[in-house]
Amino acid sequence: MSTATAYIPAEQLPAEGRAPEAGGREDATLSSAGEALGVSVAFLVNVLDPEMIIVGGGLGMAGGLYWDAFERSCREHIFADNSRQVPIVSAKLSIDAGIVGAAAAVFAKQQTQKTHFAHEKN
Repeated sequence: MSTATAYIPAEQLPAEGRAPEAGGREDATLSSAGEALGVSVAFLVNVLDPEMIIVGGGLGMAGGLYWDAFERSCREHIFADNSRQVPIVSAKLSIDAGIVGAAAAVFAKQQTQKTHFAHEKN
């Protein structure tokens, strides 16, 4: 029996439900990971009371088994009934959301530094 593992991008696993050569071992892993993320996000919802939850990254864009477990777990662990219906959506920028956000933060910081420097010169 071979111990080599084929690479399957994370965003493809849940859509397929399972990797054919793995015999479905990913199902339990994806469900468990989705539930863990759901508990963590629910904690943040309980503390911060956001208007919307935006999930990005490869698994955030995956849908399927992972997404279903995440959303179910998240809603089960939110305390307030009115917060339990908070919209949970995928990031519009897909897996590039983090990169774009980081670039925007750097740009904003540079603009702030230029403004402070201009005031110091006067």
